[in-house]
Amino acid sequence: MTKKHMLNRMIKFSAMALTTGLACFGTLKLNAQAAPEVMPDGTIFDADYYAASNPDVAANYGTDTAALYNHYKLYGYKEGRLPFLGSNVKFDPVYYASTYPDVLAVYGLDSVALYKHYIMTGIFEGRFPNADEAKKAADAAKKASQQSSGQSSSGSGSSDEVIGLTTDDAAYINSVFSYINDSRENYGILSKPLELSPALNAVAKVRLGEIKEDFSHIRANHMNYGSAIRDAGISYTYEGECISHANTLRDTINYWHGTPEEWNMLLDGNFKKVGIAAGDGYCVAIFIG
Repeated sequence: MTKKHMLNRMIKFSAMALTTGLACFGTLKLNAQAAPEVMPDGTIFDADYYAASNPDVAANYGTDTAALYNHYKLYGYKEGRLPFLGSNVKFDPVYYASTYPDVLAVYGLDSVALYKHYIMTGIFEGRFPNADEAKKAADAAKKASQQSSGQSSSGSGSSDEVIGLTTDDAAYINSVFSYINDSRENYGILSKPLELSPALNAVAKVRLGEIKEDFSHIRANHMNYGSAIRDAGISYTYEGECISHANTLRDTINYWHGTPEEWNMLLDGNFKKVGIAAGDGYCVAIFIG
């Protein structure tokens, strides 16, 4: 998400939290310019997020805001579906202000303004709403790093055979795969866990070689990453890609969590399968749905 798009979100949402208190690609993917809205009854609702995180609902109701909101009020609320990204986490304004002095400098200790910043901007920048969520993320990154070290010490097996990488890279891939599904579950993405696809692993490996030469979602042929999926003869409706250039698993996680475009992609509820490749400090995750 560009800074301009983020400012558009802030302008559009300028009066929301003040009136409601504390009450994220394809046609159904999270729109970078989308933002929660205040519905006529005062409820905060993000139609784009609701459709993307609940593809079963979107299949029947499309992308019409009124129809999606009507589903949420009649059924989604009772079923535990989330009205907007981050609505299921407890927000601690004191923690948020003390942890992020740049935010404090602008918004002061106004708890409503701080919460508005979090749901509009902070969550997409990788900021945490409270100390518990920050600890969970740190523990998850530490666990993933430990799993990566343990798996590379003990040797792998099937992952090496399927992907054809070194033991270290295979362990890294397994840890990234676990992190992606854990993140989707933690943020309330109600679709089934992603399936690791050998065919997409091969596509990701192609893209891995490409981003080593040019770290971009655009390929040398001036087409986007989706052309690599099509070149492999794979059919899909939705496509996505996350890339990183980081020396450690923790750095990859921090980069994706702190980059709005990558983070929104990782949480897209339309995706069903993922392919992952890693090597030489680079990592690629290719998604389809």
